[in-house]
Amino acid sequence: MRKSLWILAGLMIVLGIPGTARGQETEPEIRTLAITAFTIPQGQGQKFNEYVDTYIIPPTKADPNLLGFRFARHHYGGGKANAWFIAEYESLEGLARSEEFQSDWYDENFPEGTPEREAADKATQEDFLPFFGEHSDEITSVNMNRAK
Repeated sequence: MRKSLWILAGLMIVLGIPGTARGQETEPEIRTLAITAFTIPQGQGQKFNEYVDTYIIPPTKADPNLLGFRFARHHYGGGKANAWFIAEYESLEGLARSEEFQSDWYDENFPEGTPEREAADKATQEDFLPFFGEHSDEITSVNMNRAK
């Protein structure tokens, strides 16, 4: 009888621990990644890089909604000269706030009707859109328990 009580007590403890641990689990941290892919033909990337450095990197670095950003260019592998913008946000809401921030930043730093805005619009048409026009966007979720 005494042995049965110990076995029963042991089972209650063992079975109770997972239930207790389960009750203490927290939801995993989920981040949002926006991955934009496009192609820049070989030998045509210099103007695009200058555009990125002038019009994309400054507001990106100032954006409090962005947790991380990468501009990656094809280096080795497949035949296409692919490029990617990879941006990390706290959530989809953070992504939406970032879009608003970047638009406001652009309007503030290149106001309508100024020579700076004319130059920015011209650069967009000539140095950015020819390559970016046929891009693809992937908005993904990342469980940070599975990230480094």
